[in-house]
Amino acid sequence: MAARAVCGLILTGTSLTSWALLSIGAVGWMAWLRERHRLIVVLLAVSFLGAGAVLGSDAQDRALRTPLRALLDSEIGGFSIDTPEPGTRHDPLAVRARLIEDASQGSGVTTLRASITSVRLRRG
Repeated sequence: MAARAVCGLILTGTSLTSWALLSIGAVGWMAWLRERHRLIVVLLAVSFLGAGAVLGSDAQDRALRTPLRALLDSEIGGFSIDTPEPGTRHDPLAVRARLIEDASQGSGVTTLRASITSVRLRRG
C-alpha cells in the first residue's frame, strides 16, 4: 500500500510539498531504525500537518473548479472562477441530476442538493 502511494506521488506530477513529505517519510524511517523516538514524534506531526495541507488544497481546488463550471465557461463564457463578475446571462439549460440529500425548507426558500450528471446544450 505504501509503495502504491509513493508511486502515485511520483507519477502524478508532484509538487515541492509532496516531495518534502516523501523526504520526511524517509527520514522518519531512518529515525525509527535508530530508535529516535522524539524525532519520530516530531516527524509524524510535521508529516500529518503537511498531508492535511495538501489534501485541503486539493479539496478546495476540486470544489471551486468543477466540471460543470468548466463546461459552462467553455460553451457560454464568463463562468471561470478567476473572473470576478457573475456568469453571462443565458437561457435555462436542461440537466439530469441525482439527488444527494433531501430538500430542506428555510425562510422563504427550499433548497435541494443534487449532483449534475448531464447537461443538454442548445447549439444553434
